[in-house]
Amino acid sequence: MNLRSEQILDSEFLFETSKRKKAPLGLRIVNFLIDSLTCYILASCLGIILGHVSQQDYLFVGIQNGQDLFQDYLILVIIYIFYYSSEFIFSGKTFGKYLTNTRAIHRVNRELDTSSFLLRTLWRFVPLNLFSFLPGIDERWHDLYSKTIVVNDY
Repeated sequence: MNLRSEQILDSEFLFETSKRKKAPLGLRIVNFLIDSLTCYILASCLGIILGHVSQQDYLFVGIQNGQDLFQDYLILVIIYIFYYSSEFIFSGKTFGKYLTNTRAIHRVNRELDTSSFLLRTLWRFVPLNLFSFLPGIDERWHDLYSKTIVVNDY
């Protein structure tokens, strides 16, 4: 796609999204907190179940025992990937977005496609992505590079 086509699509996007209100930063932070807490709870439950099955310590107990935490972090990453796949399956909604009545949409297609979902999910694993939530930064990095936007779903 050439530069002129992208400019036209961006202007169409701006016109279209002016009908839908962009979710404010405070609501986005609430989404993040709810989604993170849910992931940690799911990972802890899975760790407890795996600990019982494999006769090993529970999830995150290895910190106290000096054990390798690779298994714990692997479980957490797998949970994050499965959890955020719900955003693709449920038309741009995670549990946090469901509770706050927001939705992630693609800027052009309006529905999340596979590549947008994968880019959005992978950018969440970049540690510096959290800094894009600082005030004064207009767009979150996982939205910017996946060409998505989070809007109120009223």
